[in-house]
Amino acid sequence: MPGRALPELLEDSPQMTPLRCRQLAMAKRKRFFATQNATRCYAGNVSPIFYGKSQAGCVAGCAGNPAFRCGGVGENMLYELPDPVREYLGCFTYTSS
Repeated sequence: MPGRALPELLEDSPQMTPLRCRQLAMAKRKRFFATQNATRCYAGNVSPIFYGKSQAGCVAGCAGNPAFRCGGVGENMLYELPDPVREYLGCFTYTSS
């Protein structure tokens, strides 16, 4: 979808968690991945950091485990592979507007 920070929807699932999204991104050899709106996993290979950071917007509990946050409406919990220690990059809006 044009205008998306991460262009590829890997999965929209009621079992979504950051770990599940990470595994999907690794299988597709994607450098960046993000959970969004509790159930979605997006990925891509170009850094989407130029989009606005908005920590307050990532409030949705993950559908697969509500103890974890999985973004929000129009908000991505963004991660970078392969660094397992420092892979969380923050919460970012998914469009430039």
